[in-house]
Amino acid sequence: AHGMEGRAPGQGPVRDAVLYNAAAALYVAGMGGDMQGALVLARQALDSGKAREVLEKAAKETRA
Repeated sequence: AHGMEGRAPGQGPVRDAVLYNAAAALYVAGMGGDMQGALVLARQALDSGKAREVLEKAAKETRA
């Protein structure tokens, strides 16, 4: 894709937006201590695949 040269898959402004939104939600929920800690938690959830698991479980439950 144009403008994506040298960028690792799954990196870039879309991932950044997802991480910051997730971190904000975690922070508001009282997780992570501060925004930096919430960002660490969000990054871990995304990188480990846990975020996808939770999303797929929620999607499955709403279809039931």
